Amino acid sequence: MFSADFIKILQTLLAEQGKAALLSGSKCKAMLFDYTHREYPKECRLIVQAVEAGISKALDNTNELAICKLQQARILHDDYFLSQDIAMEVINCLA
Repeated sequence: MFSADFIKILQTLLAEQGKAALLSGSKCKAMLFDYTHREYPKECRLIVQAVEAGISKALDNTNELAICKLQQARILHDDYFLSQDIAMEVINCLA
């Protein structure tokens, strides 16, 4: 689902802006669209949905990352109607 190019862009965003880029959905959306030049709208939307659901904070605050990943993927699946595979990919991308 996520291309290697998109993941590199996300890594660059986080390296340059830090975790503050993932604190709010609107800030994350604006930064992602700036960094991607609006080339990856679907991928950006998925990341923003995860940020709005508080998933990046939950992943950041846990010592049991594997368990937390499954719980957060379930939230994306149940609340945002993403398939399990896509939800897990979003979580892995953020983690």
